[in-house]
Amino acid sequence: MKKAYLYRLYPREEQAALLQQQLDVAREVYNACLLERREAYRMAGVTLNYYAQANQLKAIRRDRADIAAVNFSMLQAICRRAQRAYTAHKLVRAFDVLCHEDLAIKNMVRNHALARSISDAAWGQFIAILVGKAEGAGRQTVAVHPRDTSQTCVCGELVPKDLSERWHHCPRCGLSLPRDQVSAMLIKALGLEMLANKSGLGSSPQAPTWPAGACVA
Repeated sequence: MKKAYLYRLYPREEQAALLQQQLDVAREVYNACLLERREAYRMAGVTLNYYAQANQLKAIRRDRADIAAVNFSMLQAICRRAQRAYTAHKLVRAFDVLCHEDLAIKNMVRNHALARSISDAAWGQFIAILVGKAEGAGRQTVAVHPRDTSQTCVCGELVPKDLSERWHHCPRCGLSLPRDQVSAMLIKALGLEMLANKSGLGSSPQAPTWPAGACVA
């Protein structure tokens, strides 16, 4: 049986000041990352990625003693979070409905075959950011049960695959596409079906098809 302990810290005055300084720097770097991304796209049509911003950190730390005092890994994590927030913002602006798998991240991380990719992508954090931004913008998010979403064709045929098999080919309808693309198509269809059922429209021919206003995160 695992136990968890919660501690409340009472920092001294100088410790509190140092913690506040670290938070101030983190906020400044985060906001600077978002601003640089917006300006790069507005002025030059360039989309910056994590590496374009993280690679600047060493030079910035040489010029700014307060930023140099912050743990380098923490600064890298801030750049990653800014990338996820910017991506989520673009999705929320572009679509009215966003469908995603309702993944149990903690349970999946216990699977060592999946843990590295899940941790690197920080799926849980991205989905939390996405859902929060969607709620603030009046958009809808739909969490789809992940069962068999990578093993089923959009026609409903079960197409078993192991993790190393990256291509989907359906013996029933002949659909042949990358497995991740097919999974995204299925998640979107399931999410919109859930939304239609929730609204009382069901999946009748008269129900809206939600053509261009939905996407998969």
